[in-house]
Amino acid sequence: MPKEQHDDLMTAVIALAQKLEKAKYHADRCSKLLKEATDAATGDSVTTTVLADLCSGVETEAEAFFFQSKAALDLASKVLRPCARINLATFGDKGERVIRALRRNVKAELRSKADALIHLIEDDQEWLGSMIDCRDTLTHFNGLESSGVVSQRVGDSVLVSGPAGKHGDIATQVQTLYFNLVTFCEDFVALAINVAMPPALTVQIVATSDRSDLLVSKYAIAMVPPIR
Repeated sequence: MPKEQHDDLMTAVIALAQKLEKAKYHADRCSKLLKEATDAATGDSVTTTVLADLCSGVETEAEAFFFQSKAALDLASKVLRPCARINLATFGDKGERVIRALRRNVKAELRSKADALIHLIEDDQEWLGSMIDCRDTLTHFNGLESSGVVSQRVGDSVLVSGPAGKHGDIATQVQTLYFNLVTFCEDFVALAINVAMPPALTVQIVATSDRSDLLVSKYAIAMVPPIR
């Protein structure tokens, strides 16, 4: 890439990484506050009455996570500016704006590379749409639905369950979405860079996202086989 284009790419990637770090902070806080709340709920003060604690802070951190996650997707779309000369302000309509822009603006000889990025978005749209819908609801309509931390003494034991909403345990949901978000953004950036590469070269995914050794490369550059 020319220096100006390369600098633009690095600026976009760093901004995305910083936003993902903020999402991670809130995801980690969810787990930390859940542990503190459940530890406190197992004390001797718990009676046979069912108690629900709605002030653990888990819900607050989960809501913040959803806000940062949507912002991360918006920043991911900006990687297309230096890579594909596509200037987008947001991820837009659960990724449909990105898909339309790729279909309309990428040169014919790079269409297969754009298609790889389109397929990534389409394959992940179910969880992306659910996450974005939740963020939109929190922003415009209502707070996060939650049971709170529920505890009840049964004999000599105290049964405790973490805050749950309509999609199940909130802290678990946040951790799953964070993993999905990070791996989606990794692939999005790699495949966006792929669009910017010469037609004879391509980026390939060669390792799984959940590999135990993060020093193992997830991507490799390969020659495109000639058409016979």
